[in-house]
Amino acid sequence: MKRTTVILVLAGLASAGCFSRAHMSDNYGRAYKQAFARQAVNPAGSSAKSPRGLDALEAGIVVETYRAQLAPRSQGGSDQPMILLSPQAGSLGYTPSSGPPSPK
Repeated sequence: MKRTTVILVLAGLASAGCFSRAHMSDNYGRAYKQAFARQAVNPAGSSAKSPRGLDALEAGIVVETYRAQLAPRSQGGSDQPMILLSPQAGSLGYTPSSGPPSPK
């Protein structure tokens, strides 16, 4: 019972500073609020039009060019995929231990 009371008192004291706004001035957050107030969704006099998108033919050309530039170049005639392993991973196969346990 006594331990629970001590914990509740400490929790109350610790959280007492979380609810008071006495440390904040009247100007707290003023610049933040002004920045949002100055933003306009559709600014007056804006004649910006939405950009025209790609049609299917143009998009196909872009995708094929992108894939051709990223495709791996065959070097030495090896078409095998490269496998990268972490040095900490060790070997992939079975590694025997130091040997069978010695009889006592």
